Amino acid sequence: MKNLWMLLALSLFSGHALAEGTMGNGSGWCQPTSGTHNFPFSFNQTITDTDGNQTGVAVEEHWSAGGEYSATCDCDNSDYRGYNYFTATTGDLTQKGTYSETRYYGHMDYYVLVAGKLEIGTEAYIAGKLNQNIPVPFSSISNEDSSAGGCGDVEMKSMTEGNKGTVRIYITHPLVGEISIPQTTIMNLYLSKTPGSSGDNIPPSVPPVAHVTMSGTITVPQSCSINAGQVIEVRLPDIEGKDIRHLGDSPQNSHVTTQVNFTCSNVADGTNLSMSLNGETDPHNPEYLKTDNENLGIRISDKYDKTIVPGGSAELPIEDYADGRGSTEFTAAPVNTTGHVPHTGEYQATATLEIQIR
Repeated sequence: MKNLWMLLALSLFSGHALAEGTMGNGSGWCQPTSGTHNFPFSFNQTITDTDGNQTGVAVEEHWSAGGEYSATCDCDNSDYRGYNYFTATTGDLTQKGTYSETRYYGHMDYYVLVAGKLEIGTEAYIAGKLNQNIPVPFSSISNEDSSAGGCGDVEMKSMTEGNKGTVRIYITHPLVGEISIPQTTIMNLYLSKTPGSSGDNIPPSVPPVAHVTMSGTITVPQSCSINAGQVIEVRLPDIEGKDIRHLGDSPQNSHVTTQVNFTCSNVADGTNLSMSLNGETDPHNPEYLKTDNENLGIRISDKYDKTIVPGGSAELPIEDYADGRGSTEFTAAPVNTTGHVPHTGEYQATATLEIQIR
């Protein structure tokens, strides 16, 4: 009988030790006790030089947001202490970008933030005993702290994972003016007590313990000056009345081609530039500029002989812009717009040229 009692005591002791080493029944997934905690931050940058506004430039920003949260997990052994495993998804960022890079803790993919302009890569700081920035998305990253509870009725308190991290904004095309970044969830962070957890097997009923939202503005102050700010005067040659008496007449020797030079500040090479024409249109043919001679209009054309309609969609092409300088050219030609012989004397027309930056 004495030996039996010792055997039973040993059996009870062994059973208790096994219970402390396992989380018990349950999926191991954890839920925040007061709803998903939001860590918001703003990304606001002003780019003042062209070197920082080139395709391929990455702008880095760190976030550090206040607040903490608590969580309980789906496991019934309240005595269990073990690692926390974090999984992160990309939230609102669903389309992979064109860029990726190797970071300290692994490969980082970029995702489209503003289509045709910006992509983003995100790293989240995981504390505990790991203390590393991990590229998002990731699955089942342990914080390497085996003392965390969370099972049964034990609540993990004062958690801060997600409150720190780094974003890198990659420029896919030189930026123009002000680029608004709408509020975007860049990371959803999930927690589990099991190493098999991943972004592929998150139960639909399990919310993130935290998410990170970002919004902001990137501003690129830019300006251009045409002809050093001076008026461009085009003097057309004298025309014999007999040479421009019929509708559509436009003597070839009356056409004048003018080069227009301009300079720009903080407009990167590779930016789409063009020059628009604005002015009052001829009442008889709206493709031409109006003159103070009721029978004459002025046709403006580019170097490919395409008519540039005042206020229209066609613009003078700019193909040689580099290092803040560029040029284009246009040809001005008088045209008979009524079919009547124009009255003699001087005539003039005015128009405005404007650089379009896209």
